[in-house]
Amino acid sequence: MEQTIAELMGADQRRLEVLWAQCLEAIERFDLKAVRELFNIFSQGFRRHIEVEERIFFPAFEAREGADGSQRTAAMCSEHREIAAMIEQLSVLKTARDHSTLTVTVAGQPCDPTTLFQSHNAKEAFLHSMMDAAFAPDERSKLLEQARERLAAKPA
Repeated sequence: MEQTIAELMGADQRRLEVLWAQCLEAIERFDLKAVRELFNIFSQGFRRHIEVEERIFFPAFEAREGADGSQRTAAMCSEHREIAAMIEQLSVLKTARDHSTLTVTVAGQPCDPTTLFQSHNAKEAFLHSMMDAAFAPDERSKLLEQARERLAAKPA
């Protein structure tokens, strides 16, 4: 049986969660090189994840489900903007030179980044399952092919 949208996107979400956890561990160790590398990979991966959802899956789902689909995806897009803004604030991690800046940058967010990421991922998992049910197998296969290509692409 072919991979589902929920499986593909769930695997990508778990990959991003691991990268974020590794970044936090590197902060604790005050490993500036690792923090920079991990945060860079995480932030680029998150942008690709959003792009796949908002340019591939969400428009197809909205076309299939109409207003109900649009309401569901609008809520996720709103959270994407919130998370993207937080990631932008966290980008200080790429240039920080002391442990205090690293820890204050993470702790100074309006909400705990890890909690926000996990909460968002749980909601998306439900939406991804709805998408799997909404699309015919051939349509889902085409969407998955586009998504895999984009997720595998090297950052520009």
